[in-house]
Amino acid sequence: MAYLHSGDYQATTSFSYYPCETESVYITGLKSDEVLFSSNPYFQQNADGFLAIDDRFSTLYIMKNGVLTHRFDLQWKTGCATQAIVEGTPGQQLKQSFPSQPWMTVIAAGILTILVARMVFHEKN
Repeated sequence: MAYLHSGDYQATTSFSYYPCETESVYITGLKSDEVLFSSNPYFQQNADGFLAIDDRFSTLYIMKNGVLTHRFDLQWKTGCATQAIVEGTPGQQLKQSFPSQPWMTVIAAGILTILVARMVFHEKN
């Protein structure tokens, strides 16, 4: 009996897809007189190995001598880990994204003052 797997040779019909993690899909155990296919989108393969399919495929079938012998219902899941929820008020989160050192503010103010002074001096001359 043919089965689908993602490289670890454990039969499954659940695979991860883009954007965070993508698993390759393989078939093993397909006999020489069997054909694996999908009608929408169209796909056909008659040998074991890598399947060039993605999350657009929901069902794959195996035909043997014109008779449907097996059906795979595929489940696709994103491989993204859920992000932790950051607790706190939006103001606290905004403060944490800027440098907390007071000397950084002094340096930025000094550079801004020099630039403004040069612009004023340049306009007068």
